[in-house]
Amino acid sequence: MNLSCLIPCSVQRPGGDLVTAAQSAMQVLTQKGNEAMNKAKETVKQKGRAVTQQACSAIITAEQTAGDISSSIISSSCISKGASWLSAALDRASKSVAELGGVKAQSPNFFKQK
Repeated sequence: MNLSCLIPCSVQRPGGDLVTAAQSAMQVLTQKGNEAMNKAKETVKQKGRAVTQQACSAIITAEQTAGDISSSIISSSCISKGASWLSAALDRASKSVAELGGVKAQSPNFFKQK
């Protein structure tokens, strides 16, 4: 790698101090490296922000859709009729079981009859 392009002309003159030239070259390389690193960090931050915004937008849309679906289900007459029918069927079943339980309780020989 040719570092002569990075070393100031005043340092390149014949008889110049080699340590000073090396230090100057290192300073320039460090500065260029820092600039590149800062640019890369900023690019990553910007892309991260864009991804975060897209994710938040997707979540908000999903929440709104779920809310719309639940509202549709709750306001559906078919769902309310079905829930009413199921409730009535469960009520009848529980009354039948309660009556059967009462018969068992009144007949001490119920299990022996089988």
